[in-house]
Amino acid sequence: MEKYFYIYFYYENDCQLQNGNFRSILRLNMTMRYDIAIIGAGPAGIGIAVEARFAGIPKERVLVLEKDQNPCWSLRTQYPENKLVTANYKGYHNVVHDGVMRIVDMTKPESLSYFADSIDSNDLNIRFGETVSGVRRDHDGFIIITDKGEFHCRICVVAMGILGKPNRPEYKIPRTVRVKVHFNGVSTVIADSDILVVGGGDTAAERAVELFSMNNRVTLSYRAGEFHRMTDDNRKTIERMEKAGEITILRNSNIVKVEREGVRPKITFAEPENSPMVFDRIFYCLGGNAPVGFLKETGIEFDVDLPVLSDRFETSVPGLFLAGDLTAGTSGGSINWAFSTARKSMTYIAESYLADVAAGA
Repeated sequence: MEKYFYIYFYYENDCQLQNGNFRSILRLNMTMRYDIAIIGAGPAGIGIAVEARFAGIPKERVLVLEKDQNPCWSLRTQYPENKLVTANYKGYHNVVHDGVMRIVDMTKPESLSYFADSIDSNDLNIRFGETVSGVRRDHDGFIIITDKGEFHCRICVVAMGILGKPNRPEYKIPRTVRVKVHFNGVSTVIADSDILVVGGGDTAAERAVELFSMNNRVTLSYRAGEFHRMTDDNRKTIERMEKAGEITILRNSNIVKVEREGVRPKITFAEPENSPMVFDRIFYCLGGNAPVGFLKETGIEFDVDLPVLSDRFETSVPGLFLAGDLTAGTSGGSINWAFSTARKSMTYIAESYLADVAAGA
């Protein structure tokens, strides 16, 4: 391959009215072609970009696209301020630490500082506020389509997190109470309020603990009888708090309706033994789904709801890779899992696709 940047020229004819007559305007747009473009600036996306730099890919030939205005959206919005950010989540304690990036258990501010330092020290090229709507094959690479334009690249890595699109309930949330309903973390201090947290996973437990610490009256609603999706520490914590009368847990409770009563949301349950209840705010912690529709539109193969991947996390479309949670199946990944898989996939990319660039071409 030629050892220089490709510059794509697009010509558009436009017409403007001047002195009562239309005149033709020729517009010229230039688009640089990148060697690797990464969608998402979370731990996996940053990990891939850092690995690319260490593999010898020049900084101006590595692009990261992030829809938020800051990196690590899930960490910023989904983690309580006092939560410890664990390097190896749940069943990922045996992840091999062979990548450039690695962390130990840290506080949330320490973790965010680590990622900010990684971005700065490696001079990563991240375009914030750039929402990707599609990826399509080009004759010798990919075209990434965003709300602001198009980007051309030889290799594309999708590193979207699964929490970017939180799961929502099947029943409707009335517009009149939506301001009282939350699907993300606590962005402001909420105190002396009646709060309902809906969910049975770690996020639900941690949200309940956080809200209680803000001097709120917290009720946790879960559709099952036992908390099988929580870590032992979180389960023991909320059970201890329940025993102490600090939070209320409604097991085997299924919400069927949310409506307005005054300015507050009113909850109706399917079970007759659970009377309707009124709360000041509702926090849904129902997890998130992989962007299956987006991925299927790229043309990759799926095995039921999971993308078919090689052992280097390449999809069935040559040159199109997945990273982070999207590679971890239904169990979810961890930060060090993201770093380790970034190392594995980027080593393969550098050797098989970008050897000319990585060699200092």
